[in-house]
Amino acid sequence: APRVELAREGTTPFRIELRSSGVEARFAAGELATYAGRISGATPPIADAKSPSGPRVVIGLRKDLSASDQKLLPPAAKGFDGYAIAVVAGNAAPRIVIAGDQPRGLVYAVYDLLERLGCSFTHPRLDPTDPEVIPSARDLALPVGRWAVASPLRFRTLAWFEWRRRNPDDLATTPDELAAQIDWAMKSRYNVFESAAIELPPDHPLARALHAAKERGMLLQAPGHNFDLFLPSDPATFAAHPDWFGLRKGERVPHAAHGAQFCWTNAGAQKAFTDNVVAFVRARPDL
Repeated sequence: APRVELAREGTTPFRIELRSSGVEARFAAGELATYAGRISGATPPIADAKSPSGPRVVIGLRKDLSASDQKLLPPAAKGFDGYAIAVVAGNAAPRIVIAGDQPRGLVYAVYDLLERLGCSFTHPRLDPTDPEVIPSARDLALPVGRWAVASPLRFRTLAWFEWRRRNPDDLATTPDELAAQIDWAMKSRYNVFESAAIELPPDHPLARALHAAKERGMLLQAPGHNFDLFLPSDPATFAAHPDWFGLRKGERVPHAAHGAQFCWTNAGAQKAFTDNVVAFVRARPDL
């Protein structure tokens, strides 16, 4: 079958051209360039503007591509976070078009291509001696073809579960480990990452590590069971506002892990809870 050569003897004639300006598009282009370089020793340069003719990898949202590039693509697949890829041969100017139906689809598309080039992205915590598989091949080629992919599931969540601690420094996860989980989750086509680190102050090292999700277009989700986060039930608050808390067997009781909640019909409790939720989200723009 016809093939398009991305690299031969450790050199590449290809350039990567960005057609969209989002952080996800730039991240996707960077991943393709980095891994192509690791595999073959040939790292294709990345350019924002349209450059002279020659072999090209074009990356962008489908709506941002030229009419001629859009015609090379198959119809969009039905589902969520979709993407389409066309590998087109040409004597002087072979072309690979990578199109996302929305931004994170571009990232998924690049990992699709890299897997077809022999990469395998294993889970970073299951076996430290079994790292990502990055082949070594000075010649790289892809069969000519076109395909479109989308997920039937709207949300695909990796929950990195570690219960909140009174002292955030007691969390066993390190920022590097958290970033590694996000990296693997995106390579495995998750689109939501859940972590108690979201509840930490935004300047905490673990909370800052969550920014890795932003450049990939991944959604962030806070764990549940968090009434105590937004309406504290410490002794001082409970003593000052016992009417804010629910009744159990006829007595006001603070939050408990199994069942006790704040008094939803109390206007003061409602306002305190809502104000705290709004302040929490505003302090965390990555959400």
